[in-house]
Amino acid sequence: MPDAQTTVADAAAVIAVAGALVLYLAARHDAGDLPPAAPSWRIAENRWSAARHGVHGRLVDLESGEPAETRSRLGSLLAELAPFAAPIGAERWLEHAARLAERGGADSQRDRFASHGARGVMQQLAAAYLARYSDGGSAGP
Repeated sequence: MPDAQTTVADAAAVIAVAGALVLYLAARHDAGDLPPAAPSWRIAENRWSAARHGVHGRLVDLESGEPAETRSRLGSLLAELAPFAAPIGAERWLEHAARLAERGGADSQRDRFASHGARGVMQQLAAAYLARYSDGGSAGP
């Protein structure tokens, strides 16, 4: 689960992934194609890696246990979810999620902190929030 999103567009992208994932899993269930429950230690290991390293870490495949870069695993998941975004009108948000999987808000904030300090991060966040209201209310990418 991603950390708190700093823009409406980022939050919409996360919501789109969740919606498409539900449709994807429902289709797999209806087709009798769900795998057996994964070992809880693999889920815990992935949760720890995600919390510790974000998109810069590695996740294990829940079925095989094979590790892969988080970005790669997210990219594969988003590609599988793409057909399920259309029925809920979430194609552009899934594309935005793919961009977040490459470089999320935490990366941007760390870079901003390194170059402008905490005040710079707050200014960047405020500007992103205020942009939502200065462009006619558009929340999208």
